[in-house]
Amino acid sequence: MCFPKALTIALTLTLISGGVTPLRASGRKGSTKNPNTAAANGGPNTVAGTETETETENEANDANETGGGNGGGGTTASGKNGGTSGKNGGGGGGTETRLRAKGLGTGTAGAAPELSGDFRVKGTETRLKGEAENLSGLAVGSQVTFCLNDTTLLATSLVETEAGVNVAEFDLESKKGATTIPTVAAGNTLSAFSGGTCGGGPLIALATFQ
Repeated sequence: MCFPKALTIALTLTLISGGVTPLRASGRKGSTKNPNTAAANGGPNTVAGTETETETENEANDANETGGGNGGGGTTASGKNGGTSGKNGGGGGGTETRLRAKGLGTGTAGAAPELSGDFRVKGTETRLKGEAENLSGLAVGSQVTFCLNDTTLLATSLVETEAGVNVAEFDLESKKGATTIPTVAAGNTLSAFSGGTCGGGPLIALATFQ
C-alpha cells in the first residue's frame, strides 16, 4: 500500500514520539542515540568520568606508594649507614692516644744531641720508642740509657752510625712481645744518659711528652 509522502512523515513522527522505533527498509529497527541520555544511563560520558576518576585515584595511590618506597629506601640507607657507623665505632681500637717528645742537649764538636720520643696506645696495643741523634761526643759502641721521668729505666742501647751520624735508639711494642711498657702521660719526660743506668752518667738530652 502506498501512502502519500506527507502522511508517511507524519506517521513516522507520531511513532517516534510514542516511543516506537520505526522499521528500516531492511525490516530491522533503527536506532537513535542521544548523548545526554546515554550519559544519564551510564553511557559513554559516565564511563569516561568513572575511568578518569579511577585513574586519578590510582595515580594518587601510586604516588603514595612511591613516596613510601622512597621513605623505606631512606630508612634502609640510614640503617646501612648506621650499621657502618656501628662497625667503625664498634671496633673500639680505632681510637688512638699519641704523645710526642722532642728536645735538645748540650752539643759537643758543634752538634747538639737531639732526643725524640713517641708514645702510642691503640686498643690493646702500646708502643713507646725513642731516639738520640747527633751523638758526636760518644764513640760507636758506647752505652746510652733511656729513662722515663729520670728514674724509670726504659732501655739501654749502643751507639751506632747511620748515614754518618752517631745515634742510639729503642723501640718497645706490645705486639712484638714487650710486656713492661709504662704508661706515659702528658708532661712526663724522656731522658737519655750516658752509661748503663738512669742518672749514672752525664745527661745527654731531655724531652717532654705532650
